[in-house]
Amino acid sequence: MRTIFSTDTYQLKALHKTALLRGLLVLLGLVLGLGSFIEVAARLFFIPISFPSLGSDNFYFDYKIYALESQVRRNGQLDCLVLGSSVANSDLDPAVIETAYQNETGQKIHCFNIGIPALTAENAVPIAEAIVRRYQPDVVLFILIPRDLMDHEYTVKQLERNPWVNYHRGNITPENWLLVNTYTLRYLNTWQYWQTLANRDKMGYETEPITAGGYSRIAGLNQPYPRNWLLENDENLQNVWVSGKTYTDLDRLTALENLGTKFIFIEAPAFSIINLDRQDPSIQHYEQDYMANLEAYLGAKNIPLWRTLEIGKQIPEAGWFDWLHLNTVGSPILSQWVAEKLAENPELFK
Repeated sequence: MRTIFSTDTYQLKALHKTALLRGLLVLLGLVLGLGSFIEVAARLFFIPISFPSLGSDNFYFDYKIYALESQVRRNGQLDCLVLGSSVANSDLDPAVIETAYQNETGQKIHCFNIGIPALTAENAVPIAEAIVRRYQPDVVLFILIPRDLMDHEYTVKQLERNPWVNYHRGNITPENWLLVNTYTLRYLNTWQYWQTLANRDKMGYETEPITAGGYSRIAGLNQPYPRNWLLENDENLQNVWVSGKTYTDLDRLTALENLGTKFIFIEAPAFSIINLDRQDPSIQHYEQDYMANLEAYLGAKNIPLWRTLEIGKQIPEAGWFDWLHLNTVGSPILSQWVAEKLAENPELFK
């Protein structure tokens, strides 16, 4: 006689547990399968909401990191990195550098421009470290103006803490890993930005001019020219070296040479500096209060500093977008010159 506590009843309960477990596994498999499908689609197919974002609140950075990852996947390596603020962003075209260098040496190199408007030497340290550790470029070209060493207010400090940067500096957390390795999450970030029309417009006009190599094509002239901050106040130049933080930031940046990458500093050309009389008091302050200290600092570390006065004189007025930034007429001239300087030192590239 059967009872309500028969073996069949226990077996029936066991069957229910097995079925539940099997159902959960099937559901998990479906979720993973769907997630994998979305991830593959995000990587391989056109997504109509622009580029995958790192959620950095800086579209230049998000777009350029995506372009850098794409370039290295295509080329297999990164040889040369252009680093700096808006002057790096607009002044040096990796495509011109690569072509000119190959014409000079017969050797092909791969360069990328990670210039970010408002970047300072302080901001550059973690970003450069992340890229150097991840891609191991032979050379970093740091092109700078005095402001990049002293401005601690109008900066892009939030980029120092971005999960992509943290991950490649060795801070591997689940959040960092997911953002680095899943385009699904990145496109979700992009979609969130797109919910605000102002963000959508900003994303377009900031990133549309950027080439595959990270260079921003800036055309024409900006009229009227903005105020000449660089020379209008002598204290700006004197204060660069007053704070010990300037030296601390440069020490941290140049210490990345210990990772096997060579640094070269480049004086960003400025229309006013190039065209003013060399005896002008403003030029004297620029040379004595700023450049002399920078040359002494880098000389003690055996790090090259390339001055741009002579090549700057070869850039026509039509080649300047404003008193500080080059346009698509002036940029190829400076980029060609940088390539020729690199070709004079082929030992820089392994």
